[in-house]
Amino acid sequence: MKHLGTLLTLVVALLLAVVPLASAQEALDLSNTHWTLVSISGQPVHTGSSVTLLFGADGHVGGSAGCNTYGGEYTLTGSTLTVGELVSTLMACEESIMQQESAYLAALQSAVSVEQVNGQLVVAYGEGQQLVFAPALTLENTGWTLVSINGEPVVSGTAITLGLDGKGGVAGSAGCNSYSGSYTIDGETLTFGPLVTTRMACPEAIMQQETAYLSALEGGAAYTIANGRLTLVAANGTELVFAPALSLTSGEWTLTSLGGEAALDGAPATLTFGADGTAFGSAGCNTFNLPYTVDGESLTFGSSVLTLMACEESIMTQESTLMSALAAATAYRIEGNQFVIVYGEGQELVFEAAKPVVTATVTYRERIALPANAEVTVTLEDISRADAPADVLTSQTLVSGGANVPFTFELPYDPAQIDEGALYSVRAQITVDGVLWFTSDTIAPVLTRGAGTDVELVLVRVP
Repeated sequence: MKHLGTLLTLVVALLLAVVPLASAQEALDLSNTHWTLVSISGQPVHTGSSVTLLFGADGHVGGSAGCNTYGGEYTLTGSTLTVGELVSTLMACEESIMQQESAYLAALQSAVSVEQVNGQLVVAYGEGQQLVFAPALTLENTGWTLVSINGEPVVSGTAITLGLDGKGGVAGSAGCNSYSGSYTIDGETLTFGPLVTTRMACPEAIMQQETAYLSALEGGAAYTIANGRLTLVAANGTELVFAPALSLTSGEWTLTSLGGEAALDGAPATLTFGADGTAFGSAGCNTFNLPYTVDGESLTFGSSVLTLMACEESIMTQESTLMSALAAATAYRIEGNQFVIVYGEGQELVFEAAKPVVTATVTYRERIALPANAEVTVTLEDISRADAPADVLTSQTLVSGGANVPFTFELPYDPAQIDEGALYSVRAQITVDGVLWFTSDTIAPVLTRGAGTDVELVLVRVP
Protein backbone atom coordinates (compact mmCIF):
# COMPACT_ATOMS: atom_id res chain seq x y z
CA MET A 1 0.00 0.00 0.00
CA LYS A 2 2.89 2.27 0.81
CA HIS A 3 4.34 1.60 -2.65
CA LEU A 4 0.97 2.43 -4.24
CA GLY A 5 0.86 5.76 -2.41
CA THR A 6 4.36 6.57 -3.57
CA LEU A 7 3.42 5.71 -7.16
CA LEU A 8 0.34 7.95 -7.05
CA THR A 9 2.44 10.80 -5.70
CA LEU A 10 4.87 10.42 -8.59
CA VAL A 11 2.04 10.35 -11.15
CA VAL A 12 0.47 13.51 -9.72
CA ALA A 13 3.84 15.25 -9.72
CA LEU A 14 4.40 14.31 -13.35
CA LEU A 15 0.96 15.57 -14.34
CA LEU A 16 1.55 18.87 -12.57
CA ALA A 17 4.84 19.21 -14.41
CA VAL A 18 3.32 18.42 -17.81
CA VAL A 19 0.24 20.67 -17.60
CA PRO A 20 2.16 23.98 -17.44
CA LEU A 21 4.36 22.78 -20.31
CA ALA A 22 1.33 22.01 -22.48
CA SER A 23 -0.21 25.37 -21.60
CA ALA A 24 3.00 27.15 -22.52
CA GLN A 25 3.09 25.35 -25.86
CA GLU A 26 -0.50 26.35 -26.60
CA ALA A 27 -0.11 29.98 -25.53
CA LEU A 28 -0.96 32.40 -28.32
CA ASP A 29 1.31 35.40 -28.77
CA LEU A 30 -0.35 38.18 -30.76
CA SER A 31 2.31 40.82 -30.09
CA ASN A 32 3.24 42.84 -33.18
CA THR A 33 0.86 40.97 -35.48
CA HIS A 34 -1.26 42.61 -38.17
CA TRP A 35 -4.56 41.22 -39.46
CA THR A 36 -7.21 42.06 -42.07
CA LEU A 37 -10.88 41.33 -41.39
CA VAL A 38 -12.47 38.71 -43.65
CA SER A 39 -15.95 38.32 -42.14
CA ILE A 40 -18.22 39.43 -39.30
CA SER A 41 -20.53 36.72 -38.01
CA GLY A 42 -20.28 34.90 -41.33
CA GLN A 43 -20.90 38.00 -43.47
CA PRO A 44 -18.04 39.06 -45.77
CA VAL A 45 -16.51 42.49 -45.42
CA HIS A 46 -17.95 45.05 -47.83
CA THR A 47 -16.12 45.22 -51.14
CA GLY A 48 -13.79 48.20 -51.25
CA SER A 49 -13.44 48.54 -47.47
CA SER A 50 -10.41 47.49 -45.44
CA VAL A 51 -10.73 46.67 -41.73
CA THR A 52 -7.49 45.97 -39.91
CA LEU A 53 -6.40 44.83 -36.46
CA LEU A 54 -2.92 45.44 -35.02
CA PHE A 55 -1.75 44.01 -31.68
CA GLY A 56 1.12 45.91 -30.11
CA ALA A 57 3.68 44.38 -27.77
CA ASP A 58 2.66 46.93 -25.12
CA GLY A 59 -0.94 45.77 -24.75
CA HIS A 60 -2.24 48.29 -27.26
CA VAL A 61 -4.65 47.35 -30.04
CA GLY A 62 -5.68 49.46 -33.03
CA GLY A 63 -6.23 49.68 -36.75
CA SER A 64 -8.75 50.86 -39.30
CA ALA A 65 -12.43 50.10 -38.78
CA GLY A 66 -13.18 50.71 -42.45
CA CYS A 67 -13.75 54.45 -42.24
CA ASN A 68 -12.19 55.59 -38.96
CA THR A 69 -9.04 54.53 -37.18
CA TYR A 70 -9.40 53.20 -33.65
CA GLY A 71 -7.31 52.25 -30.64
CA GLY A 72 -7.46 50.87 -27.13
CA GLU A 73 -5.99 48.26 -24.85
CA TYR A 74 -6.22 44.48 -24.74
CA THR A 75 -5.24 41.61 -22.47
CA LEU A 76 -4.61 38.03 -23.53
CA THR A 77 -4.55 35.22 -20.98
CA GLY A 78 -4.24 31.86 -22.65
CA SER A 79 -6.98 32.01 -25.27
CA THR A 80 -9.08 34.53 -23.36
CA LEU A 81 -9.09 37.90 -25.11
CA THR A 82 -10.41 41.05 -23.49
CA VAL A 83 -10.54 44.34 -25.39
CA GLY A 84 -11.11 47.52 -23.43
CA GLU A 85 -13.10 50.56 -24.48
CA LEU A 86 -12.04 51.69 -27.95
CA VAL A 87 -11.72 55.29 -29.12
CA SER A 88 -11.89 56.26 -32.78
CA THR A 89 -11.72 59.22 -35.11
CA LEU A 90 -14.97 60.85 -36.23
CA MET A 91 -14.95 60.76 -40.02
CA ALA A 92 -18.12 59.97 -41.97
CA CYS A 93 -18.36 57.48 -44.84
CA GLU A 94 -21.20 55.90 -46.80
CA GLU A 95 -23.92 54.31 -44.69
CA SER A 96 -23.08 50.65 -45.37
CA ILE A 97 -19.45 51.21 -44.33
CA MET A 98 -20.51 53.02 -41.16
CA GLN A 99 -22.92 50.20 -40.24
CA GLN A 100 -20.17 47.64 -40.76
CA GLU A 101 -17.77 49.77 -38.69
CA SER A 102 -20.23 50.01 -35.82
CA ALA A 103 -20.84 46.25 -35.86
CA TYR A 104 -17.12 45.53 -35.96
CA LEU A 105 -16.16 47.80 -33.06
CA ALA A 106 -19.02 46.46 -30.93
CA ALA A 107 -17.99 42.88 -31.69
CA LEU A 108 -14.33 43.51 -30.92
CA GLN A 109 -15.14 45.12 -27.58
CA SER A 110 -17.23 42.07 -26.63
CA ALA A 111 -14.50 39.56 -27.55
CA VAL A 112 -14.22 36.57 -25.22
CA SER A 113 -11.61 34.32 -26.85
CA VAL A 114 -9.20 34.04 -29.76
CA GLU A 115 -7.54 31.18 -31.66
CA GLN A 116 -5.61 30.59 -34.85
CA VAL A 117 -7.22 28.17 -37.31
CA ASN A 118 -5.50 27.28 -40.60
CA GLY A 119 -3.51 30.50 -40.53
CA GLN A 120 -6.53 32.69 -39.80
CA LEU A 121 -7.30 34.50 -36.56
CA VAL A 122 -10.76 33.75 -35.14
CA VAL A 123 -12.12 36.05 -32.43
CA ALA A 124 -15.23 34.72 -30.67
CA TYR A 125 -17.79 37.18 -29.31
CA GLY A 126 -21.45 37.34 -28.34
CA GLU A 127 -23.34 34.04 -28.56
CA GLY A 128 -20.99 31.96 -30.65
CA GLN A 129 -20.38 34.68 -33.25
CA GLN A 130 -16.98 35.18 -34.82
CA LEU A 131 -14.71 37.78 -36.35
CA VAL A 132 -12.43 36.05 -38.86
CA PHE A 133 -9.15 37.69 -39.89
CA ALA A 134 -6.47 36.80 -42.42
CA PRO A 135 -2.82 37.84 -42.03
CA ALA A 136 -2.42 41.38 -43.35
CA LEU A 137 -0.26 41.96 -46.37
CA THR A 138 3.07 43.46 -45.43
CA LEU A 139 5.22 46.06 -47.13
CA GLU A 140 8.45 44.26 -46.35
CA ASN A 141 10.22 42.78 -49.39
CA THR A 142 7.66 44.10 -51.87
CA GLY A 143 7.81 45.99 -55.15
CA TRP A 144 5.19 48.33 -56.58
CA THR A 145 4.47 50.27 -59.77
CA LEU A 146 2.70 53.64 -59.54
CA VAL A 147 -0.74 53.69 -61.15
CA SER A 148 -1.95 57.20 -60.34
CA ILE A 149 -1.14 60.46 -58.56
CA ASN A 150 -4.21 62.16 -57.09
CA GLY A 151 -6.38 60.08 -59.39
CA GLU A 152 -4.47 61.00 -62.55
CA PRO A 153 -2.69 58.18 -64.42
CA VAL A 154 1.08 58.35 -64.78
CA VAL A 155 2.48 59.90 -67.95
CA SER A 156 2.32 57.42 -70.82
CA GLY A 157 5.61 55.65 -71.44
CA THR A 158 6.97 56.21 -67.93
CA ALA A 159 7.29 53.73 -65.09
CA ILE A 160 7.52 54.89 -61.46
CA THR A 161 8.49 52.13 -59.07
CA LEU A 162 8.84 51.63 -55.32
CA GLY A 163 10.85 48.77 -53.82
CA LEU A 164 11.12 48.05 -50.09
CA ASP A 165 13.84 45.54 -49.24
CA GLY A 166 12.71 44.46 -45.77
CA LYS A 167 15.90 45.83 -44.21
CA GLY A 168 14.94 49.50 -44.16
CA GLY A 169 16.12 50.29 -47.68
CA VAL A 170 13.98 51.80 -50.43
CA ALA A 171 14.83 52.20 -54.12
CA GLY A 172 13.08 52.70 -57.42
CA SER A 173 12.56 54.84 -60.47
CA ALA A 174 10.85 58.22 -60.23
CA GLY A 175 10.07 58.18 -63.95
CA CYS A 176 13.26 59.79 -65.19
CA ASN A 177 15.77 59.40 -62.38
CA SER A 178 16.38 56.50 -60.03
CA TYR A 179 16.31 57.08 -56.27
CA SER A 180 17.27 55.30 -53.07
CA GLY A 181 17.19 55.87 -49.34
CA SER A 182 15.74 54.46 -46.15
CA TYR A 183 12.29 53.87 -44.70
CA THR A 184 10.62 52.99 -41.41
CA ILE A 185 7.17 51.59 -40.67
CA ASP A 186 5.26 52.52 -37.52
CA GLY A 187 1.80 50.97 -37.43
CA GLU A 188 0.14 52.18 -40.62
CA THR A 189 2.57 55.04 -41.23
CA LEU A 190 5.41 54.74 -43.74
CA THR A 191 8.22 57.29 -43.36
CA PHE A 192 11.06 57.82 -45.82
CA GLY A 193 14.46 59.16 -44.90
CA PRO A 194 16.44 61.50 -47.17
CA LEU A 195 16.36 60.20 -50.74
CA VAL A 196 19.30 60.31 -53.14
CA THR A 197 18.52 60.62 -56.86
CA THR A 198 20.40 60.64 -60.12
CA ARG A 199 20.40 63.89 -62.13
CA MET A 200 19.18 63.07 -65.60
CA ALA A 201 16.90 65.41 -67.56
CA CYS A 202 13.73 64.28 -69.32
CA PRO A 203 10.77 66.03 -71.03
CA GLU A 204 8.99 68.62 -68.88
CA ALA A 205 5.85 66.56 -68.21
CA ILE A 206 7.92 63.66 -66.89
CA MET A 207 10.03 65.96 -64.71
CA GLN A 208 6.92 67.61 -63.23
CA GLN A 209 5.49 64.18 -62.44
CA GLU A 210 8.79 63.13 -60.88
CA THR A 211 8.89 66.23 -58.67
CA ALA A 212 5.32 65.62 -57.47
CA TYR A 213 6.13 61.99 -56.69
CA LEU A 214 9.35 62.63 -54.79
CA SER A 215 7.76 65.51 -52.87
CA ALA A 216 4.99 63.15 -51.75
CA LEU A 217 7.55 60.73 -50.33
CA GLU A 218 9.06 63.40 -48.09
CA GLY A 219 7.96 62.94 -44.49
CA GLY A 220 5.43 60.36 -43.35
CA ALA A 221 2.59 58.84 -45.35
CA ALA A 222 -0.38 56.81 -44.16
CA TYR A 223 -0.61 53.56 -46.07
CA THR A 224 -3.23 50.92 -46.72
CA ILE A 225 -3.12 47.72 -48.75
CA ALA A 226 -6.54 46.79 -50.10
CA ASN A 227 -7.88 45.15 -53.24
CA GLY A 228 -4.30 44.29 -54.20
CA ARG A 229 -3.31 47.97 -54.31
CA LEU A 230 -1.02 50.03 -52.10
CA THR A 231 -2.29 53.54 -51.34
CA LEU A 232 -0.08 56.20 -49.76
CA VAL A 233 -1.63 59.42 -48.49
CA ALA A 234 1.32 61.75 -48.04
CA ALA A 235 1.76 64.48 -45.45
CA ASN A 236 1.19 67.08 -48.19
CA GLY A 237 -2.15 65.44 -49.11
CA THR A 238 -0.96 63.73 -52.30
CA GLU A 239 -2.49 60.30 -52.90
CA LEU A 240 -0.29 57.71 -54.60
CA VAL A 241 -1.84 54.43 -55.76
CA PHE A 242 0.42 51.50 -56.67
CA ALA A 243 -0.14 48.07 -58.17
CA PRO A 244 2.15 45.11 -57.42
CA ALA A 245 5.24 45.26 -59.62
CA LEU A 246 6.17 42.37 -61.83
CA SER A 247 9.71 41.07 -61.46
CA LEU A 248 12.03 39.13 -63.71
CA THR A 249 11.07 35.89 -61.96
CA SER A 250 7.31 36.59 -61.81
CA GLY A 251 6.56 33.64 -64.10
CA GLU A 252 6.32 32.84 -67.77
CA TRP A 253 6.71 35.59 -70.37
CA THR A 254 5.31 35.21 -73.90
CA LEU A 255 7.00 36.86 -76.90
CA THR A 256 4.83 39.45 -78.68
CA SER A 257 7.39 41.12 -80.94
CA LEU A 258 11.05 40.89 -81.93
CA GLY A 259 12.98 43.66 -83.62
CA GLY A 260 9.73 45.58 -84.14
CA GLU A 261 8.00 42.69 -85.94
CA ALA A 262 5.01 40.90 -84.42
CA ALA A 263 5.64 37.35 -83.22
CA LEU A 264 4.08 34.54 -85.24
CA ASP A 265 0.64 33.27 -84.26
CA GLY A 266 0.39 29.58 -83.52
CA ALA A 267 4.02 29.20 -82.44
CA PRO A 268 4.26 30.84 -79.01
CA ALA A 269 7.77 31.59 -77.80
CA THR A 270 8.14 31.79 -74.03
CA LEU A 271 10.79 32.71 -71.49
CA THR A 272 10.92 31.93 -67.76
CA PHE A 273 13.62 33.06 -65.34
CA GLY A 274 14.47 30.71 -62.49
CA ALA A 275 15.75 32.05 -59.18
CA ASP A 276 18.87 29.90 -59.63
CA GLY A 277 20.21 31.96 -62.55
CA THR A 278 18.87 29.68 -65.29
CA ALA A 279 16.33 30.78 -67.92
CA PHE A 280 14.30 28.36 -70.00
CA GLY A 281 11.41 28.32 -72.42
CA SER A 282 10.19 27.53 -75.91
CA ALA A 283 11.67 29.22 -78.98
CA GLY A 284 8.54 28.37 -80.98
CA CYS A 285 9.65 24.93 -82.15
CA ASN A 286 12.43 23.83 -79.82
CA THR A 287 12.83 24.20 -76.07
CA PHE A 288 15.95 25.76 -74.57
CA ASN A 289 17.72 26.68 -71.37
CA LEU A 290 20.59 29.05 -70.74
CA PRO A 291 22.24 30.83 -67.80
CA TYR A 292 21.58 34.53 -67.21
CA THR A 293 23.16 37.32 -65.20
CA VAL A 294 21.46 40.47 -63.91
CA ASP A 295 23.32 43.54 -62.66
CA GLY A 296 20.95 46.43 -62.06
CA GLU A 297 19.22 46.93 -65.41
CA SER A 298 21.89 44.96 -67.27
CA LEU A 299 20.92 41.50 -68.53
CA THR A 300 23.17 39.01 -70.32
CA PHE A 301 22.77 35.35 -71.27
CA GLY A 302 25.32 32.56 -71.53
CA SER A 303 25.47 29.75 -74.08
CA SER A 304 22.14 28.03 -74.73
CA VAL A 305 21.18 24.36 -74.91
CA LEU A 306 18.51 23.79 -77.58
CA THR A 307 16.61 20.71 -78.71
CA LEU A 308 16.89 19.78 -82.41
CA MET A 309 13.34 19.44 -83.73
CA ALA A 310 12.42 20.75 -87.19
CA CYS A 311 9.34 22.88 -87.93
CA GLU A 312 8.09 24.91 -90.87
CA GLU A 313 10.47 27.48 -92.27
CA SER A 314 8.83 30.64 -90.89
CA ILE A 315 8.89 29.24 -87.34
CA MET A 316 12.52 28.18 -87.66
CA THR A 317 13.45 31.65 -88.96
CA GLN A 318 11.80 33.33 -85.97
CA GLU A 319 13.44 30.84 -83.62
CA SER A 320 16.89 31.61 -85.02
CA THR A 321 16.27 35.36 -84.69
CA LEU A 322 15.09 34.97 -81.09
CA MET A 323 18.07 32.90 -79.97
CA SER A 324 20.51 35.31 -81.66
CA ALA A 325 18.79 38.24 -79.93
CA LEU A 326 19.05 36.59 -76.51
CA ALA A 327 22.75 35.98 -77.10
CA ALA A 328 23.18 39.71 -77.85
CA ALA A 329 21.05 40.97 -74.91
CA THR A 330 22.44 43.90 -72.95
CA ALA A 331 19.63 45.29 -70.78
CA TYR A 332 16.01 44.86 -69.71
CA ARG A 333 13.10 46.80 -68.30
CA ILE A 334 9.60 45.98 -67.07
CA GLU A 335 6.75 48.29 -68.10
CA GLY A 336 3.36 47.33 -66.74
CA ASN A 337 2.81 43.72 -67.82
CA GLN A 338 5.50 43.91 -70.51
CA PHE A 339 9.07 42.68 -70.24
CA VAL A 340 11.49 44.25 -72.74
CA ILE A 341 14.96 42.91 -73.56
CA VAL A 342 17.29 45.31 -75.35
CA TYR A 343 19.79 43.70 -77.72
CA GLY A 344 22.14 44.60 -80.57
CA GLU A 345 21.94 48.27 -81.53
CA GLY A 346 18.93 49.23 -79.46
CA GLN A 347 16.61 46.57 -80.87
CA GLU A 348 14.01 45.05 -78.58
CA LEU A 349 12.34 41.77 -77.74
CA VAL A 350 8.95 42.42 -76.15
CA PHE A 351 7.26 39.82 -73.93
CA GLU A 352 4.00 39.91 -72.00
CA ALA A 353 3.32 38.29 -68.65
CA ALA A 354 1.20 35.17 -68.85
CA LYS A 355 -2.04 35.46 -66.93
CA PRO A 356 -2.32 33.28 -63.81
CA VAL A 357 -4.97 30.58 -63.82
CA VAL A 358 -7.47 28.90 -61.54
CA THR A 359 -7.33 25.14 -62.07
CA ALA A 360 -10.67 23.34 -61.75
CA THR A 361 -11.13 19.57 -61.90
CA VAL A 362 -14.69 18.48 -62.70
CA THR A 363 -16.03 15.07 -61.75
CA TYR A 364 -19.10 13.27 -60.39
CA ARG A 365 -19.69 10.10 -58.37
CA GLU A 366 -22.30 8.34 -60.50
CA ARG A 367 -21.17 5.57 -62.87
CA ILE A 368 -22.67 7.25 -65.91
CA ALA A 369 -20.92 7.59 -69.26
CA LEU A 370 -21.33 10.89 -71.06
CA PRO A 371 -22.48 10.98 -74.67
CA ALA A 372 -20.04 12.48 -77.18
CA ASN A 373 -22.07 15.70 -77.45
CA ALA A 374 -22.08 16.44 -73.71
CA GLU A 375 -20.97 20.01 -72.94
CA VAL A 376 -18.98 20.76 -69.78
CA THR A 377 -18.96 24.43 -68.70
CA VAL A 378 -16.86 25.91 -65.90
CA THR A 379 -17.22 29.51 -64.71
CA LEU A 380 -15.15 31.73 -62.41
CA GLU A 381 -17.46 34.21 -60.66
CA ASP A 382 -17.53 37.03 -58.14
CA ILE A 383 -20.33 36.07 -55.73
CA SER A 384 -19.73 38.80 -53.14
CA ARG A 385 -23.15 40.42 -53.46
CA ALA A 386 -26.02 38.36 -52.16
CA ASP A 387 -28.52 40.84 -53.61
CA ALA A 388 -27.20 40.70 -57.19
CA PRO A 389 -26.36 38.07 -59.83
CA ALA A 390 -22.83 36.69 -59.87
CA ASP A 391 -20.31 38.65 -61.93
CA VAL A 392 -18.65 36.27 -64.41
CA LEU A 393 -14.90 36.80 -64.77
CA THR A 394 -14.26 33.99 -67.25
CA SER A 395 -15.95 30.86 -68.55
CA GLN A 396 -14.90 27.85 -70.62
CA THR A 397 -16.90 25.11 -72.34
CA LEU A 398 -15.69 21.87 -73.88
CA VAL A 399 -17.49 19.07 -75.73
CA SER A 400 -16.68 15.71 -74.17
CA GLY A 401 -16.21 13.94 -77.52
CA GLY A 402 -16.80 10.62 -75.79
CA ALA A 403 -14.34 11.29 -72.95
CA ASN A 404 -15.47 10.99 -69.36
CA VAL A 405 -14.64 12.62 -66.03
CA PRO A 406 -12.45 13.94 -64.64
CA PHE A 407 -12.05 17.04 -66.84
CA THR A 408 -9.44 19.68 -65.97
CA PHE A 409 -9.87 23.36 -66.84
CA GLU A 410 -7.47 26.29 -66.54
CA LEU A 411 -9.34 29.57 -66.13
CA PRO A 412 -7.07 32.61 -66.73
CA TYR A 413 -7.77 35.77 -64.75
CA ASP A 414 -6.39 39.28 -64.48
CA PRO A 415 -4.90 39.88 -60.99
CA ALA A 416 -5.68 43.60 -61.35
CA GLN A 417 -9.39 42.72 -61.35
CA ILE A 418 -9.21 40.70 -58.14
CA ASP A 419 -10.55 42.45 -55.05
CA GLU A 420 -8.98 40.97 -51.93
CA GLY A 421 -12.19 41.70 -50.02
CA ALA A 422 -14.45 39.96 -52.53
CA LEU A 423 -15.57 36.32 -52.62
CA TYR A 424 -14.82 34.31 -55.76
CA SER A 425 -16.10 30.85 -56.59
CA VAL A 426 -15.97 28.30 -59.40
CA ARG A 427 -19.05 26.42 -60.55
CA ALA A 428 -19.64 23.87 -63.29
CA GLN A 429 -22.42 22.13 -65.15
CA ILE A 430 -22.81 19.40 -67.75
CA THR A 431 -25.57 19.60 -70.35
CA VAL A 432 -26.66 17.25 -73.14
CA ASP A 433 -28.74 18.70 -75.98
CA GLY A 434 -29.51 21.70 -73.77
CA VAL A 435 -30.72 19.54 -70.86
CA LEU A 436 -28.93 19.89 -67.53
CA TRP A 437 -27.45 16.55 -66.38
CA PHE A 438 -25.02 17.58 -63.62
CA THR A 439 -24.39 20.81 -61.71
CA SER A 440 -22.53 22.32 -58.75
CA ASP A 441 -24.50 22.46 -55.52
CA THR A 442 -21.90 24.06 -53.23
CA ILE A 443 -19.66 27.12 -53.27
CA ALA A 444 -16.05 26.40 -54.27
CA PRO A 445 -14.09 29.47 -53.08
CA VAL A 446 -10.84 30.49 -54.78
CA LEU A 447 -8.28 33.34 -54.86
CA THR A 448 -9.17 35.34 -51.73
CA ARG A 449 -9.84 34.91 -48.01
CA GLY A 450 -7.27 32.17 -47.67
CA ALA A 451 -8.52 30.12 -50.65
CA GLY A 452 -6.08 28.83 -53.25
CA THR A 453 -6.17 28.51 -57.03
CA ASP A 454 -6.92 24.77 -57.33
CA VAL A 455 -10.39 23.36 -56.77
CA GLU A 456 -12.18 20.05 -57.32
CA LEU A 457 -15.84 20.26 -58.29
CA VAL A 458 -17.91 17.15 -57.52
CA LEU A 459 -21.14 17.68 -59.42
CA VAL A 460 -24.54 16.27 -58.46
CA ARG A 461 -26.97 14.56 -60.80
CA VAL A 462 -30.01 16.58 -61.81
CA PRO A 463 -33.15 14.39 -61.71
